[in-house]
Amino acid sequence: MAGVSVLKKLLSVSTLVVCITGVGMVARFWKMEFVPFQNDADELAFVYAGQSMLEQGIPISWSSFSYDEKYHYSYETTGDKSYNTEGEITFIKPWFDHPYLLSLLQGLWTEAWGYRFPSAPPSLLVRVPMLALALATLVLFWKIVRQLFSEQAAVFAYALFALSPAFIIGQRMVVGENVIVPFLLASIYIMISKSKQWYALLPVLAAGALLTKMTGVIVLLVIGLWFVLQKNWKSACVYTGLGAGLFLLLYLPFVYSLGWQEFIEITSKQSFRLLGWVNPAFIMSQPGFHHYIFFDLSYYLILILGFSGVIIGKQSLKTRFMQFSTLGALLLLWITSAEQDALGWYKLPLFTLLTVSTGYMFEVIKPSIVAIVGLIMVTNNQGLVRFVEHPLPTTERLRLTVTSLIGVPFILDAFTNKKIQQKAITFGLVVVLFLAMAQALYVADSFYDAQCQHKHCPIPLVTTTQLLKGFYE
Repeated sequence: MAGVSVLKKLLSVSTLVVCITGVGMVARFWKMEFVPFQNDADELAFVYAGQSMLEQGIPISWSSFSYDEKYHYSYETTGDKSYNTEGEITFIKPWFDHPYLLSLLQGLWTEAWGYRFPSAPPSLLVRVPMLALALATLVLFWKIVRQLFSEQAAVFAYALFALSPAFIIGQRMVVGENVIVPFLLASIYIMISKSKQWYALLPVLAAGALLTKMTGVIVLLVIGLWFVLQKNWKSACVYTGLGAGLFLLLYLPFVYSLGWQEFIEITSKQSFRLLGWVNPAFIMSQPGFHHYIFFDLSYYLILILGFSGVIIGKQSLKTRFMQFSTLGALLLLWITSAEQDALGWYKLPLFTLLTVSTGYMFEVIKPSIVAIVGLIMVTNNQGLVRFVEHPLPTTERLRLTVTSLIGVPFILDAFTNKKIQQKAITFGLVVVLFLAMAQALYVADSFYDAQCQHKHCPIPLVTTTQLLKGFYE
């Protein structure tokens, strides 16, 4: 491969991965209470359901679905009243929007801090469990790409995943996908590393994903796929059967205790929602993993390189497994998405697998191209944080920067020898990496202020700054 292990010239791979992980986690933590906004309704749905389960034995929460009036429990006004433009929200009893694992996790966590139903704890507190899951996700992601690719390609794919502003914000959210993804990655790692002593965990991981959200069936399908590709039909039936059986064993008694007839009536109505919202065209036109469009170029690089990697990957058992898993995630996303809002977090499992598949492209792309594209990405992503200037800024600096992205590499290629070019490539990769790290922290620190400079946004009840000041005092 051209530019053999250029990153080794500066840092060992392990040190580099630790640095990327550290910066990625700091960016996920820093001001995580600001974006997404405080009192995000989709997050609070799990908090309310968990609190009520622990206190009353029945999940009670708000829902975006249509429930008959007989299931209406109460009408509440929660959160920041100056921001809440919808007035009262309807609480539903029993709440069957999703299975109970994430709700139970949030209920246990917030009740341990003294919050009772129906209360809206600070987002900083609510999102702490997601931070722990994000760390687990990063570790598992690295282990997978290191199994599949060379050190250099693995580092490139990992840096793209860990430092992507879209993933940084997306992995903060209290949504089922952020629980499903580590279950998915853990099952993939166990299988591709052929750690047969851990195969007994596969049904547990599948059941855990299903108990989080029904789209967690992706884990069950991926487990079955691994054995089917090896024509090991017996193991495919055993492990998928055990996973499905364990889920039913843990979920059906819970449903029955709340009312089987109510469950059938409610879920049958929910199944007739508009399908096909998260189709391929939507995925390309709606970047980001939340309600708002997030013009992060890393999102499109993952999309393009990931699907290209799915196509060009050298044929082997592991490659075919990742190809079919990624395409299966796309198909599942397409046929199960039913919201009429841009709920971007539905895409998190798919994009996680796509980012893994970028490694196939990083195996064949020249490091010089990686450096150029990386510089274009960080230059583009400066636009994620925009503060209006008066008078308006001139364009000379912008034009010079954009021209340099193409002009300088062309000059180096045309008028210098290979030794100088190799040094320039190494320097370019280092610059890209450090710029991406700095940018991840900058976006985490400034995105809320830029978004809310001309509009009223919810103000967090507790901030990371206050938390750190209290710690040092």
